[in-house]
Amino acid sequence: MNLAMRRGLVVIAVAAVSLLACALAIVQKVDDGYLIVIGDRFIDPVGEIKLALTRHTRNCALVVRHSADAPRVAALKRFIDGKGADEKSLPRAAWTYGDWVLVESDFVNREPTIVLLKSDGHARYVVASIYGGSAAPFNEAQAIHEQFHQEAPGAPTQLIDCYEPASAPVK
Repeated sequence: MNLAMRRGLVVIAVAAVSLLACALAIVQKVDDGYLIVIGDRFIDPVGEIKLALTRHTRNCALVVRHSADAPRVAALKRFIDGKGADEKSLPRAAWTYGDWVLVESDFVNREPTIVLLKSDGHARYVVASIYGGSAAPFNEAQAIHEQFHQEAPGAPTQLIDCYEPASAPVK
């Protein structure tokens, strides 16, 4: 099955589920989007469709995911740590593509943060974008992708699109 057919099937499946949900639930306009409400659960149909398309069309062959205990992540931890004790980072994972790095990290007294960095070629980094907080009730991964594409247009699309939250509460 070619890529266009797979993409079409994903769109049809998500659209069918969304239509069924609309018949069984209430659609609410929230901020700049719409949510499907089923009981106490919120579904972001537009975010889910966009994320499904991204997942089926992205190319992650050159994106490398580093676990929290990898040496590269330890070096990045020193860069993103703040000065105070409450600004110490607890990296969950990092993704790399060329000179670009995306780091997902907890902090002692702050919400989880995802930092998009570009190496200056001398073992130092320049911050291209930072995502913190929550997009709830909207799709978190899609919100992160959109923010990084908007704020760092020079960043590799593969790196941004291949990022998947490592763990809750970002998930």
